[in-house]
Amino acid sequence: MKSSLPWWPLACVLSAFAGASGCGTPVSTETDAAVGPLDAESPSLEDAGSTRPDSAFAPDATALALRITSADRIHGTLEQPIELALTAEGGTPPYSWLLNPATLLPVGFSFSSDGVLRGTPHASGHFPFAVSVSDTGGRTASATLEVLVAEPILNDLCLAATPLDLSTGATTVLASLDGATANGVAAACQLSPALPDVFYSFELGVSSKVAVLATQGAAAVFPAECASAAAPIGCSAAFNELLPPGSYILAIAGGASDFRLDVKATPLLGDACGDIIPLDLSSGQAVVSGNFQDAKADLPSSCGYSSADRVYSFELAADMDVRVRDTGGASTSKAIRAGTCPGTAELGCTEGYSELSLLNVKAGKYVLVLKTPYSSSTDFTVTLSTSGPTLPPANDACAGATALTLVNDTTTMSGPLLGSTYDPVTPTCGGTLGDVYFSLDLPSTSLLIIDRGSYGSETQVQVLSGTCGHLVAQGCSDTFSDPYCKAGLPAGKYYLRVSSYYSQGGTFSYTVSRKDPATAPANDTCTAPATLTFKAGAATVSGELAAAPSDYVLPCSGSSSSQLHDVVYTFNLAARSDVEISATSVDYTGLRVGLVSDSCETGKFLACTADTSYRALQLWGLEPGDYWVVVEGSNGYSGSDCWAGKFTLSAKASASPPAPANDGCASPTEYTFAGPGTATLISGTTRGAANDFAKVSCNSPLLDGPDVVYALTLTASARLRVSASTAVSGMFFYLTSACGSTAALACSPQYSSTQEFVTNSLPAGTYYLVVDYGESYGRSAAIDFTLVVDTL
Repeated sequence: MKSSLPWWPLACVLSAFAGASGCGTPVSTETDAAVGPLDAESPSLEDAGSTRPDSAFAPDATALALRITSADRIHGTLEQPIELALTAEGGTPPYSWLLNPATLLPVGFSFSSDGVLRGTPHASGHFPFAVSVSDTGGRTASATLEVLVAEPILNDLCLAATPLDLSTGATTVLASLDGATANGVAAACQLSPALPDVFYSFELGVSSKVAVLATQGAAAVFPAECASAAAPIGCSAAFNELLPPGSYILAIAGGASDFRLDVKATPLLGDACGDIIPLDLSSGQAVVSGNFQDAKADLPSSCGYSSADRVYSFELAADMDVRVRDTGGASTSKAIRAGTCPGTAELGCTEGYSELSLLNVKAGKYVLVLKTPYSSSTDFTVTLSTSGPTLPPANDACAGATALTLVNDTTTMSGPLLGSTYDPVTPTCGGTLGDVYFSLDLPSTSLLIIDRGSYGSETQVQVLSGTCGHLVAQGCSDTFSDPYCKAGLPAGKYYLRVSSYYSQGGTFSYTVSRKDPATAPANDTCTAPATLTFKAGAATVSGELAAAPSDYVLPCSGSSSSQLHDVVYTFNLAARSDVEISATSVDYTGLRVGLVSDSCETGKFLACTADTSYRALQLWGLEPGDYWVVVEGSNGYSGSDCWAGKFTLSAKASASPPAPANDGCASPTEYTFAGPGTATLISGTTRGAANDFAKVSCNSPLLDGPDVVYALTLTASARLRVSASTAVSGMFFYLTSACGSTAALACSPQYSSTQEFVTNSLPAGTYYLVVDYGESYGRSAAIDFTLVVDTL
């Protein structure tokens, strides 16, 4: 506050000492910056009874300028006494105080000439008043002061927080921190711990965006537990947070002065069960628009999504069909749950732009859950509509099952699922969107086949025995093209339950047939093998593996768990022959073929092919005698009761050419190399040769063709390079230090456009070069070849 500092003109001072008169009230040289000088209509100090200086009491020229030093604001509390002595400095004491007569003090207040303000305020508010002070030297000063009377601070403590009314969404508070104490809020907001605070409370019935703006200090928001004041949700002059439903405390901490507090709560509807949005379906339709901004994932995941959601409620006064679809630019996942939020069970769910359609939904309360599969800020529009219920078909329940009649052991099972309800069956299969029932009488022990006849479907068939209310599951079809097959079903009544995976609107059609139980083929074992008779060197027969249990474990079978069925054939060779055997499946199963010599039951497996769709079984130079062929199923199809395992077996036999002289280790073709720098061309054939060598360790080819041997003798240390002058598909050659050994020193690539190997330096000695057929898949064969051997 700046006080007025009046001064006397020098002429007036001199006239006073001479006893003259005529100088008026001194003119103030300064004004109060806050409230201004005394009003122009206020009486002068002379009119108010101030004594002018005279010759007997002249002012002290050395005295400081007179000024009022009291604070320009005097604080008080309603109905609490105030007594305050105003202060001044400068001039020549004692001082005399004067209240401007035009000023009205609050009712109940008085002001004395010694500068004491007394009284008990009976009304709150701001009360300005003007005063002046004079000293014995005739100097004066004036000021306009203010009495601020505040309501008693009843919300100084958290437990006495003042409730805020946010029923209209916003409220404004004008209050003061004068007289409040510090209760820790400022410290929690990392302000000076001595700052006072006051407390307010508010309630949120739904999730809301709460904005708080305080003109003084900081606003701290925390849950309505006063112990949590030390850890506020937020603390700033401008608080802006999304808060869930509940009770909250709002504290203001700052300097001891007035403040304005603005609080606004904007409901975020549809984010949780507490603020669920009811939909009006009185017109048969409700349109929902919005986005997922600020929404949380409150309800269980639907359609595989656990993202942010919006929730709505609706009620059906009667049974209705319900349809939910995206009608805006964005897509949502849509789920309907029975009951009140969050719902007791999900009736259906669909994602993306797919429509959710539920038929014959019972009267009651429901929840619509929308989730975002993409961006939370994308706007969506969804339309929920209802229409009259689609009544369930007559065979919706077991008791109303449609009877099927077999004609020549076959019939058709078809119909709609539209409007059907779902009956949980334990154990169950298929979808949960509706089911219908059929009944079938089997006259004797049967193989039952239920075939859709096309690939892919949203329906599935479950076969049940027993009686309605006491059904026992006998198996379930799949949802693709494989039929349901069950062998050994006893005579009696069965129920066929068709259920839907994706919608109740689909129709279905199945062929239902029965067969008498299959019997094992006559050539199931070695006791009665079927005979292959060669005509013009070829033999072809048709066979079936169904109902033929496994009696053999072929060397190429792998896991014994896949050895399910096998049959046996036999043939006789009158002369040394090359033989090729292949088998072709009729019903998409894998087949293995093995060849046995000497004895069907205990003989030797000469060769085995793991899958005839890749390669035939080939053998060269088989000696005259009896042989047995084992055909075996090799994959999961053969585990089905519907699998017939039908195949065609073909065999070819031709006279073997004479074996080459170097067919084995007994008589290898020999070459001698004097030392580095020489080359030799080797031409040969494996036609007529036997298969003498097995797997080679260097790159693990399958050596199952005829082979020949060369002996390469080094008279001096050298490196060897062996290369095929013309690449032959399937040819393989390797070098070993002992004839008959498969521990190779070097190997050619099994598959390469350039078949070649180069050895390290080899000491003088004899080495053996084996040429073989080494292709793992495809048809093995005898080969003609040309090799070049260089010494390096």
